[in-house]
Amino acid sequence: MFKHFALVVVILGTMLFGCAPKDEDISVKTVGATKCVFIAGQGNYSEIGPTFGKLFEWLIENDVRPIGPPFGIYYDNPEEVPPEECRYDICVPVGAEIEGDSLVQVKEIQEMEVASLMYKGPYDKVSASWEKLYGWIYRNKYEPAGPGMEIYLNSPDEVPENSLLIEIQVPVKKK
Repeated sequence: MFKHFALVVVILGTMLFGCAPKDEDISVKTVGATKCVFIAGQGNYSEIGPTFGKLFEWLIENDVRPIGPPFGIYYDNPEEVPPEECRYDICVPVGAEIEGDSLVQVKEIQEMEVASLMYKGPYDKVSASWEKLYGWIYRNKYEPAGPGMEIYLNSPDEVPENSLLIEIQVPVKKK
């Protein structure tokens, strides 16, 4: 089902914008294992901001220092799952030995190969880049091997909305 969705997106994108996605914008790379603290959530992906706030407050209260940018793991396709049922984890990589609690959990994310695309712009326009990445994955004989992620490389508190940088990653394997 998702394969067909991605193909339709590529075709519509070509028709609407007059050009196919540029393959040179996308790369496949290996990302190392990382330990992170996270808050699991459910609901509309566009309303995850407060979850980031809770996680950052917890980091400060527990004197935990991040060792990399925050990221989100998105388990469901909002085109197929009602927004209020979409599942996600909001994460921050950490280096110290930490124990979770009733709000924040700890997990190790294993090394993986990902298809990666950089996006610059407002958060509410990122979905077209997800569609582009999934289209590339299927056209290049890969298949998704896990939930997609967004790595947030700067903050709306620090830069204008049009300068927000997100690296979108989808774990992949060759068909």
